[in-house]
Amino acid sequence: MASLIPFFMGLAYAFFAAGHIDAANTVIFAVAMMLFDIPVTMINNYLDKRRSGETPHFGKAASLGMIIPMVSASVLIGVYLSFRFGPVLLFTGMLCFFAGVFYSAGPIPISRSPYGEIASGFIQGLCLPFMAVFINTPKDYLISVQWGFDTAYVDVRVWNLIKLGFACAPAIICISNIMLANNTCDVERDSGNGRFTLPYYIGRKRSVLLFKLLYAAVFADIVVAVIIGAVPAVCLLTLTTAPFVMMNAGVFARDPEKSKTFVLSLRNFVIVLIPYIMTLLAGGAFRWWR
Repeated sequence: MASLIPFFMGLAYAFFAAGHIDAANTVIFAVAMMLFDIPVTMINNYLDKRRSGETPHFGKAASLGMIIPMVSASVLIGVYLSFRFGPVLLFTGMLCFFAGVFYSAGPIPISRSPYGEIASGFIQGLCLPFMAVFINTPKDYLISVQWGFDTAYVDVRVWNLIKLGFACAPAIICISNIMLANNTCDVERDSGNGRFTLPYYIGRKRSVLLFKLLYAAVFADIVVAVIIGAVPAVCLLTLTTAPFVMMNAGVFARDPEKSKTFVLSLRNFVIVLIPYIMTLLAGGAFRWWR
């Protein structure tokens, strides 16, 4: 869900920006995305259980037997898309690949550091929509690269990138808050297992305060995004979800419990982004079909 919804948000933004969707390449990219997203979750679950002394769901051989084919297929599809769309897509995909692997693996995994919220929000909330937009907009809409024998020309549309950043901020923040809620609930258990996440350093009280402030930032961002023309004015309808989102954030802040209130971060993710995607599509339809 944390990958698919930002992906659809990227498609909605691409439709608003360019007025069309490249269906074939979009489907190919979606397949590659899911073929990589699922193994990343499997790696995370397997290594977390091993490190905490629990028995993994599957043995090492069975886990590798599922992970390696999916990752390999994802890489092959990524190489194909990189030949079609150039080095920008290649480098962005490589960034996602390394972040996905080292999120759980390596001597100091990202998930066991205070940077998990930033990494997950950036990769799933920004990089995935960026690639969806890159595939479905003109070659010079965001970044274009031209290669010569001994030179390379890079054309960066800074204002378009800034607008895309503001448009993606709701997804970035909501995904980061899912991770923040998870780490807040598990802070004592995590620290006992050598996992020192952001809530370990700032404490539960500051963590739940940050949790609420970040949701407020989502709605402030939407207003700014409309003002600068990054998203259509109809996206302001997303602000009607604010009372429900903030109520859920308050409930979680009073009792951050994994089995009871963690699910509210997932609900808020859906409550914000589904209307946001729908209003992006509505704005695109009005812009291009009027």
